[in-house]
Amino acid sequence: MFINFIFLLVAVGFLSLLLPAKRMKTFWSLAVICIMGYSIFSILSPYPGNAISFVWQAIPNLPVSIELNPWQSGVYGILGVLILHTIAIYYNTISQQEQNPNIISGLLLFNCVFMITAFCSINYIQLLAAVGMADVVVYGMINDLNAKRYYIYGNFIADFVLLNILAIILGQQGKVDITHLEEYTKSWHHRDFIAIMLLAAIFIKSGLAFFHVTYQKIASLSFNRLNFILFASTPLIGLISLLLLNNILTISRYSESLIKIFSCLSIVWGFSGYISSDSLKRKASYNAMLLWGLVYAGYVWLPNFPLNKFFVLLTSAYLFNVSLNIISKDSGDETYISKIAGNICHSKMLFLIYFAAICLYCINWLIFSKDNTVLSLSGLLLIMLITSQTISEIYLNQGSQQSSISSGRLFFISLPVLSFLVAFILHNDHLTITYAYFIGIIITWLLLFLIFPLQCFGKAHNISFIQAGDVTTAIYSGMILHPIQAIGRSLRIAIDFLLVERTIISSIKNSILFFIFTFKSLHNDKIWGKILLIIFGIVLFAATYYKGVAK
Repeated sequence: MFINFIFLLVAVGFLSLLLPAKRMKTFWSLAVICIMGYSIFSILSPYPGNAISFVWQAIPNLPVSIELNPWQSGVYGILGVLILHTIAIYYNTISQQEQNPNIISGLLLFNCVFMITAFCSINYIQLLAAVGMADVVVYGMINDLNAKRYYIYGNFIADFVLLNILAIILGQQGKVDITHLEEYTKSWHHRDFIAIMLLAAIFIKSGLAFFHVTYQKIASLSFNRLNFILFASTPLIGLISLLLLNNILTISRYSESLIKIFSCLSIVWGFSGYISSDSLKRKASYNAMLLWGLVYAGYVWLPNFPLNKFFVLLTSAYLFNVSLNIISKDSGDETYISKIAGNICHSKMLFLIYFAAICLYCINWLIFSKDNTVLSLSGLLLIMLITSQTISEIYLNQGSQQSSISSGRLFFISLPVLSFLVAFILHNDHLTITYAYFIGIIITWLLLFLIFPLQCFGKAHNISFIQAGDVTTAIYSGMILHPIQAIGRSLRIAIDFLLVERTIISSIKNSILFFIFTFKSLHNDKIWGKILLIIFGIVLFAATYYKGVAK
C-alpha cells in the first residue's frame, strides 16, 4: 500500500498541474483530500506493503540506491508530513483567495513526496535531490517577485553549502551512505569547518535568528501559502537534515554551543517580534521563528528528541497560525491588529476556536519538553504570553461591529483545529495528567488575558520603523554591512592609495622618467653621451654574439 499511495500522489500531482484553472475545482479538491486520507490510512494499516527501492546512477561508477522505507526511518515522521499536507490542502480547498487551487494542490502533493523522500534518505544523493526539489516546489508556491528573490538567494546559499560539505565527506570517505558517517567522524578531517558550515545551512533553512529575513519577506503571501511554507516545507527540511546528519556535529566542540546560542536568540527575537508587530502575517512568521527556536533548544537540552511528539507539536503550531488566519477572515480579511481591534468583539465562537488552538499548542509543548522542566515552563510562559496578547488586543477594546462570518462557516473553517483537539484527547495515554495540565493552562491563560501584561507593547503598532521591519535592516547594517564597508574603505586606502598609487605607480613613473632621461642623454652633443652610446652598442653586440653566434 505504501508503494501505491506514493505513486498515486505523484500521478495526482501531475494531473492537478494539468487541469484547467476554472474546472472541477471543488470536485478535484475533495478528491485530493480523499487521496491524502487514503495515504494516512496506508501508513497506519497493519498490512503496509513493501518499501520502494531502485538504483540511480547519479555519479559515474557510483550507483546510488534510492529507498523509501518508512518502517526504517520512522512511521511517525511520514505520518506527520501527511497530516501537515492534508491540512494545507484542506485550507487551499476552502480558500477563496486562490485563482487556481488545482495548481497549488499539485505543488503540495509534490512537496509531500519530496519531504517523505528526504525523511527516508539513506545517502547524501537522495537527501540533496529531495532538498533541491522541495526548494523548487516552494519557489513555485511563492507568487511575489521580491519574496521569490529572497527565498531563492538564501536557499541557494544553503544548498550550495550542504552540497560542498557532503562533497568533502564523499571525497575523503568514498561512500555516500549516511550510515557510514560514524566512520568519517573517527578520522576527524576538517571537523570544525564541516560542522559549522552544516549548522549554517540548517539555520538558513529553518529561519533561525539572523537567518530569518527570508521568512519575513514572504509575509506578503496569502495566509495559506505562508503557513504551509513556515511549517511544512523548508524549515522542516532543515530539521530533517539535522536529524539525519547529526553525527557530523559530534566532530566539533562548537556545534552544541552554536545551536544553544542561535536557538535562544531565535526565541528572544521571535517573542519580541511577535508582541511588537501589528500585522497578523508577521506575527505568524515570528511565531514560527519562536517555535523553531524552541524546537532546536529541545534538540540540545532534552535527553532524547521525541520525533512523534515533535510532529504533534508542529501540527499544533500550524493550527495556531491557522487561528490567526480565521481571525483575519472574520474581520473581512483584515490583517492589522490595530484595525481589527474592537470590530469582532461579539464573535464568541471565534474566541472558543482560538482558545482551542492555544490549548493544543501549550499542552503539546509541555508533552514535547517534559524532560526539561526549565525549558518546558519557560517555553510555556512565552507561548501563553504571545497568544493572550493577540486576543486581548482584539477583545478588550470597545467595538460594536458583528462578526462577518456566519457560525456555520466559521465551524467549517475551524474543523481541522477542533478535529485535532478531539483526536488528541481520545488518543492520549495520560488523560489524568493531561486534564490537570488543561486546567492549569486555562486558568493561567485567562488570567493573562484579563490582566493583559504586554499592553504597553501595543504602542509599537504606531511606530512605522518597527512595522516596516527596519529593525532587522538596522541590525544587519550595524553588525554586517557597515563593518564590511569600513573594512573596504580601510583596504582601499591601504592598498589602492598607499600600495598601488604611492608605491607601484610611483615607482613605474620614476623608472620611465629615468629611462627617458638616460636616452636623452645618449643623444645629446656632449662627449660623454657619445661614449655611453658606444659602450651601449658594444654591450648589445657582445650580448647578441654570446646569446646567438657563440652557441
